[in-house]
Amino acid sequence: MIFKHPRSTGRRHDLVLEPSWIEHRHERRIAISIGLSVRERHGRARPVELLDLSRRGCCVGDSSLKAGQKIWVTLHGLVAIEGIVSWCHKGKAGIRFGIPLHQAVLDHLVSTHESRSSHL
Repeated sequence: MIFKHPRSTGRRHDLVLEPSWIEHRHERRIAISIGLSVRERHGRARPVELLDLSRRGCCVGDSSLKAGQKIWVTLHGLVAIEGIVSWCHKGKAGIRFGIPLHQAVLDHLVSTHESRSSHL
């Protein structure tokens, strides 16, 4: 369910998804420490904190991203992946990849980088 931020102007980027929806995932998320940067349209890449990762997307700690925004995500050692910011809530943002990561790529990232915990 979508709701408006109390100070919403009614524009699309002011809308966020209810936290209860966030828990309904297609795939398991993995908490992992890995270098990640995002680039907004006509912007420069900047590092952000990766909170979790799955084949279809990730969650980052960043309060400047807006729901519906198109961005490019670069994971350590990979080419940039186009994504859409699906939701924003309390300084976090969910990003849906335009093309899911191949399972072998996700497995490699998990096996070569420190996992903060198992699966979420």
